[in-house]
Order: sequence, then structure tokens, then C-alpha cells
Amino acid sequence: MSNISPDAEGMDFLNPNPTKDMLRTARHLAGINYGEAAELCGIEESYYRKMERGTIDVKVSVYRLILCRAGYLIHNGWEGWKIRKGKIWSPVGSGHTPGDIMSIYWLDQSVRTLRAELYQKTGQLYDQDYYHGYEFRDHEA
Repeated sequence: MSNISPDAEGMDFLNPNPTKDMLRTARHLAGINYGEAAELCGIEESYYRKMERGTIDVKVSVYRLILCRAGYLIHNGWEGWKIRKGKIWSPVGSGHTPGDIMSIYWLDQSVRTLRAELYQKTGQLYDQDYYHGYEFRDHEA
């Protein structure tokens, strides 16, 4: 493996027509050599090398498998997210454990319960505006 320290910034994970350079970067991100990449994809190493040289078109399935091996999520809305060392990492570098993610569900349920109780007591719905803070609004039947 070379000393290249690749970066996923600017990578188009969902590109249906990956280039040889994108494939090479994906392989480096995965930290694997040509043989390991070929084995992962179930193809001959010579066939894989042809894709990376640009002799033949890069198969999108090969590109995406290698990105998955690198730990990246390749689904709409998850661009730049990756899974590593038991955490899911955001594009800005914050890592979250499964417990962190489950606590979001718990928090959401708690907020829903509190909003329902507040509505029963005041007759007003409570909205959260993430840009301007919190406000009350009248319930519209």
C-alpha cells in the first residue's frame, strides 16, 4: 500500500459513472491493494487493474463495493458519512455510537409526550423553529 493519505472530500459517492481516479481513491480510502479489491468484488485482479488504468470502464458496482469496504455509506442523504470503529461518523467528524442514535429516539418521544401534555394544559401547540428559537402557536382545527 502506498503512503498516499486520501481524503473523501469532493468524492461523488453516488456517481453512476465513476472514473478510474475515483476508483483509485476509493481503494486507497479502503486501505486495500489491487488483489484485495479484486477479491472483494469477485473479479480477476487483471480485470480490476484494467478499470483503474482506464482501459475498460469502471463498473459502478465495483466502485460502490470498495467505498463500502472503506466504511462509507452510499445512499442519498448519507454522502460523506462513514462507519468506523463502532461509530457512525458525520461529514464534519463527529462520531456517534448506537446508544447516541437510540437516545435521539428517546428524546423525540419525550418531546412528543411533553408537547401533548402542554397542549392539554394550554390549548396551544409548541413548535420548534431551529433557526429562530421556540414559539407557541394556536391550534388550527
